[in-house]
Amino acid sequence: MSKDQPKREITILDDREIVTFPKVNVPVKQHVVTYQAENYPPRVIFILSVDYSPEALAKAIRADLAELERARPKTITI
Repeated sequence: MSKDQPKREITILDDREIVTFPKVNVPVKQHVVTYQAENYPPRVIFILSVDYSPEALAKAIRADLAELERARPKTITI
């Protein structure tokens, strides 16, 4: 973790391995992880099983939260 990123407490709500078929007869295993960070609704990320590790999970969650924080909701006046 880089020094500019604060530590966060993340709750893993669910972590399941599933099999998908992106091509006919080519199974691909991946983890579907539902997590929740403070002040955010639950989020879902997908990580290929061959790449899955605690470090990969942390990296994917940090990347997902960074993308979420860059997004700004639109405000309109009606």
